[in-house]
Order: sequence, then structure tokens, then C-alpha cells
Amino acid sequence: MDDSEDTISGYTSSWSDESRRFIADQHLLAIIDPGVESAQGVLAQLESQGTAKRIVPFQDFSPNPSWESLDACLHNIASKGITRVIAIGGGTAIDLAKLSASALEHGGLSKLWDSSRRGEEINTQRRRIHLMAVPTTAGTGAEATRFAVLYRDGIKHSIAGDSLKPDKVALDPSLLASLPSHIIADAGLDALCQAMESLWSSRSNYESETEAWAGLNLGIKHLATAVAQRSREALAGMLVAAHRAGKAINLTTTTAPHALSYGLTSRFGIPHGRAVALLFGAIFRHNAQACAEDCTHPLGISHLAKRLQKIAASWNQTPEHFPEWWNEYLHSTLAIPIWAEQLSSSHITELCSTVNAKRLANNPTQLSASDIKALYQTLSSTQKALLQ
Repeated sequence: MDDSEDTISGYTSSWSDESRRFIADQHLLAIIDPGVESAQGVLAQLESQGTAKRIVPFQDFSPNPSWESLDACLHNIASKGITRVIAIGGGTAIDLAKLSASALEHGGLSKLWDSSRRGEEINTQRRRIHLMAVPTTAGTGAEATRFAVLYRDGIKHSIAGDSLKPDKVALDPSLLASLPSHIIADAGLDALCQAMESLWSSRSNYESETEAWAGLNLGIKHLATAVAQRSREALAGMLVAAHRAGKAINLTTTTAPHALSYGLTSRFGIPHGRAVALLFGAIFRHNAQACAEDCTHPLGISHLAKRLQKIAASWNQTPEHFPEWWNEYLHSTLAIPIWAEQLSSSHITELCSTVNAKRLANNPTQLSASDIKALYQTLSSTQKALLQ
């Protein structure tokens, strides 16, 4: 599919129209991002529809879905006969809704947790509890994936299973209109990196590539305008870009930039999409300079080189110039702040301990411990280059 306005409009819709039909005559759990509620008053809009038998709202959570938030949510709805769950918010709200719906279906939080600890997927389907996702940021693509994140005792756990994927999605650009530019930029970078990582992933296939190219091309066209102007057209384009990138990583999952990013968020408070993007250029270079012996892509080093060339060309760059250009794009075009930390050896050691091994294994080239250390060190060298 191309990125014409007809294509975008085919994906977008009014969230209130979609939700009215979804909650009719049902007992609803509404997980709503508190910032979205403050800016948009979506709970009042849900209640004004008058179609649900009962609406139980949950807004008492902060960024990153935590065990405490999920437990409080499930305690809040005990014995209330919930049959529908709707998430209106970003990745945290959507992941909490995914986990809540699955917990309600499968008999409680402990079963989800036991599966996560054993590294197993949730292998049963949802039949009684139906789930709808309404993203209010254009980045995570969480509404399109069978994955969710849960933090317990400060440790990030990934949970997977078909029952986590929403049954219905509404992409409504009006919900993004009040977002600050820096949030649009951070979220949009997550979508762009997801698309590019899916394209070079060792697990890519025809279906994932179709979605990833569509997401990338839409993001290239619309992100800078969405950040600068917040026009409805650009915001709609980014919503669809994130959705299609999400569909791509639902098939391939992400790779090294995401694998190395989590510590920057948990240890330094860098927003997720920004953390991924700050590492992306250096990892692109690593993949481009790898030799055949280090290539893990099943189609080999020649295929990887052509794929990286095509990704760079989509930005009107060459693979050789792309990493430096990418860092300049972040700071000059999207106004992403220059990395302000000087990483000590202890910082880098700590960051190395946070790398997600599963995501790293999807990268098309091998990264040794010394490679990972060097990639983190580029954050400070990038800062120096941009300030010169």
C-alpha cells in the first residue's frame, strides 16, 4: 500500500464511534492515561454515550506498566463482571489493558506471572473478555502486537501470547492534537526505529517487510511536520506509521537498538523512543561494517548490505553517511536534546548489564561484549561531535 491520504483514512476512525459499538450493553474496564484524561476528558465522553451497563475507570498509574499498577487495577474490578476492556492512552495504558484482559480471562495475575518467569507464552485464547486499544501517541504500535511489558521490582519482563493482541483498534488523530512536540518526536522515533529494525531483522519475511516499509515511508514523510506543526494530516500519518511498524515487529520483534535502549530509560530517564534513536546510528554502522563471519541473517551478508543500502536510500542517504546524518536529523530537525551525560566506566558496566538478550539475538550481526561497550561509548562521542 502507498501512503496516500486515502490509504491513511482507511486506517483512521473516530474513537468515540468505535467505542460506542464496542461497549454496548457491556461491563467495561476503562484504562485511561491520566494525562489524556486531563487534556481530553475521555471518561466523560465514554459515560455520555450511555451504552455501557457499567464503566469502571482506572487511571492510577505512571509511565511504564508496573506490577503494582496491574495488581491495583485487578483489585479495583474484582466481582464487577467486566466483559470489555478498553485502553485509551500510550504504551503503558495499552499494556496494562492487555495484561488485565488476559488476567481476567485466564483466572488471575499469578498465571500470567508464572508463564513469564518460565519464559513461556500465554497459550490460551481470550473468549469471554474483549479488548479494544485507542492509542494516543504515535510510536509504540502496542495496539498491533501480541507483546506486553511488565516491571516488577524495577526489572522489565516481556510477556507474549495471542491473547494479548487487542480485538479492536481505533486510530484517531484528534487525540494527538494536544501532545507536546517532544512527545510526538520521541514516540515517532520509536516507530521509525521499529520499522527499520524489522527490515534488517534476521526474522523478517514478506509480510513483515510490507508492513515495515509502509510504516517507514509514512514516518519519513510525516514525522518532521507532525513535530513542527501538529497538523491533522501529519498526526494521522504518524498514527498509521506506528500501527504498521507495530504490525511488522509483531512478526519479527525488535533488534539491537531496542535491546540496548532499556537501560538508558530505566537508569537515566531517557524517553524510550529517544533512547532507541540515540543508539540507532551507531548500530546501523556496526551492522554495515560487519564481515560475513559476524552476519547472522539467514540470507547472508550480501542481502544485509542491500537492505541497509535501501534503508539509507529511503532517507536519500548512503550507508556510509547515514549514521552521522541520522544524529544530525535527531538534533537539528526534531530538536532532540544533545546527550548531556559523560558516561563513566561504571555507568557503561551498568548499562551493559541491562541489555535484553532476546532482542539482541534478532540482530542480523553478532555483538560481542566489547562491541556493546563501544556502542554505549558512542553516546558521549556523538555529543562532542555535535558540539564542535
